[in-house]
Amino acid sequence: MRSRWKRIRYRLEWVGLLLATKLIPLCSRRVCYHLARTVGALLSFLDQHRCRVAVNNLEVAFGDRFTPHERRKIARESFQHFARTMVDLLWSPRVTRENFARYIEWENFEETARDTGPERSLIIACYHYGSFEWLSLACGFL
Repeated sequence: MRSRWKRIRYRLEWVGLLLATKLIPLCSRRVCYHLARTVGALLSFLDQHRCRVAVNNLEVAFGDRFTPHERRKIARESFQHFARTMVDLLWSPRVTRENFARYIEWENFEETARDTGPERSLIIACYHYGSFEWLSLACGFL
């Protein structure tokens, strides 16, 4: 019975991902943001096991620094952040050479220009902050 349920579950997940890859790029950034917040909050409610694990981990890591309510809020926001990362990843085909500067902020990038060229390599370091996964995409547009 368990393996049959897994086959069904995996098929449903595949169909869901296929639909998401087709539908999310059709949405605006604002819709994607609200969709991710809603889906993340919903998943934190529906996946009680993982949410409890997150809350317990926060308690172990921070002790009494946060109230139980604050720990649940942090766990929910973590689910929301993960959902936003996934939605951003699925929305990334909409990022093009013409529009990437609207979504990606560069700082001190001019410092790299003087030492680069077709014969030179460049290493870029960034914080694990925001949609940093788009960095490799954006570098392809430079």
